[in-house]
Amino acid sequence: MDETNCPRPGVDAGTSEYYYCGKVYLESGEPDKAVSEFKKAYEAEPDNPNIMIGLGRGYMANGEIQEAISILEAALKKAPEYADVHYHLGLALYKAGESEEATNEFKEALNINPKYLEAKLQLDELFSTPAKKIRRNLRKTLQQKAEEQRKSRQANVHFHMGNALFQKGMLKEAMVEYKEALRLRPSYPDIHNRLGEVYLARGAFNKAEEEFLASLKINPKYLAAMLNLAETRRVFAEELLDKAEKDFENVMEIDPGNTQAARGLEKVRAFKSIDYI
Repeated sequence: MDETNCPRPGVDAGTSEYYYCGKVYLESGEPDKAVSEFKKAYEAEPDNPNIMIGLGRGYMANGEIQEAISILEAALKKAPEYADVHYHLGLALYKAGESEEATNEFKEALNINPKYLEAKLQLDELFSTPAKKIRRNLRKTLQQKAEEQRKSRQANVHFHMGNALFQKGMLKEAMVEYKEALRLRPSYPDIHNRLGEVYLARGAFNKAEEEFLASLKINPKYLAAMLNLAETRRVFAEELLDKAEKDFENVMEIDPGNTQAARGLEKVRAFKSIDYI
């Protein structure tokens, strides 16, 4: 991927933009660039465990195993309940030849999330005499999941690219990336929510509402989508009131004695004057 494919953060760029670019490069197989972006994000937010995990993954992909172990151990101190921290630290330790320590981390990842398939597979490979049936089932499940993960990685690239573009105010370009992410991963509520935010920023209230509702259909308790839906309807209602006021005023200009228009104008203005706290 050419460097211009990820928006270049400017002087006022937020940390999230560096983080999103790091994920884009990581998913695209460019660990050098990923590490560079994650380092910039880490310098700004040294206590953010997600950034630390990203940096650790970048180091591992780049063959810098000891650096990966150091940053992931630091992440573990910040977020000991993150299954992902334990899993990626286990990978780094395993690559460093520390099998016993790696085993402990994979087990801890499974203690936190018993459905963590990758951690199960790593444990299976670490033990010399696993049950053949378990190994066979795990391999079959992993093969089935491999295609899903491939699509998921592609969707993540488009999603993170969209986030980076959105951070820079490049709404049209961000919309293209989010739509491609949705094509690959239609059941991901975050993508629907982000696309809805783009529509909202562009004043396409009906489309924004559709995306927020789609997000909430997948996850009814998704607070960000709930707030975005409420905000969309509030802003849209205010715009409709402004239009209604103008329409009634136009009628009054032509027919000053029109009682229906006068009553309508009075109601609209009374509603607009309400100060909601």
